[in-house]
Amino acid sequence: MRTCLFILCLFSTTVNLDAGDKKKPLPDPTPRKDAILKLFVEEFVAITPGTGKFPASFKRGTEKGGRDNERPVHEVSFKYSFAIAKYEVTQELYHVVMGKNPAKWQGLRNSVEMCNLHECNEFCDKATKLLRERKLIGADERIRLPSEAEWEYCCRAGTTTAYSWGNDVKEIDKYCWYKVNAPGNDPPVGVKLPNPWGLYDMHGYVWEWCSDAWSPSYEKAPKDGAPQATKGATDYVLRGGAYSDPADACRSAYRHFVPADTRSDTIGFRCVREKTR
Repeated sequence: MRTCLFILCLFSTTVNLDAGDKKKPLPDPTPRKDAILKLFVEEFVAITPGTGKFPASFKRGTEKGGRDNERPVHEVSFKYSFAIAKYEVTQELYHVVMGKNPAKWQGLRNSVEMCNLHECNEFCDKATKLLRERKLIGADERIRLPSEAEWEYCCRAGTTTAYSWGNDVKEIDKYCWYKVNAPGNDPPVGVKLPNPWGLYDMHGYVWEWCSDAWSPSYEKAPKDGAPQATKGATDYVLRGGAYSDPADACRSAYRHFVPADTRSDTIGFRCVREKTR
């Protein structure tokens, strides 16, 4: 899939920042703008904590094993519903919203990468405006990045195991692109199996931005699903692992961080849709 050449941060996780130009000409998706925006809305999965298969609360973090920043384990309870995108934001979607495609690994239905946190938030604001104008979402709805608690809740999908499919790492190839199985091409989103709630690529493929500022532990973490305080923050949370990482980094509870202005071909994002509160 891709070759990792550069160590990004304090952990063993890696990013590819080599100088080679991997871009290839792609069809301009702009003529399909309305259809792409409509598909984006259709691909959200409704999350209704406390109803049906969605528990009202979950245990965030890792009790045994894991890393210090995954503790203390604490219960997060949701008093609201939201929806999360089935897939990471694709390059065709990013293009029709932002007017450009910054991705290094080109493919219309591939996840977009090379976007920093500020650009992801700008995408969410512009997508909200476009979807409201087309009445694809309500005037009281918006698109945004998930909080870290929302992300882990959705990744776990009701499970308490290391991965959403269980604890057996031998099953990882069915669900996850990571450094052992990443091939010599860049696949579109949704090639691997989804988690129990129908969400794809929550494990591996590319890291996903969350709206939380980084905190080295859960000592003061919100317990209502809200993002960690962001005043004066420079580093923000990434979740999920990437194609360049070992299996451990793709666990549901694994946490990572980078400065908000980081651009990398191992980092993408997924959106949440909610009623404004």
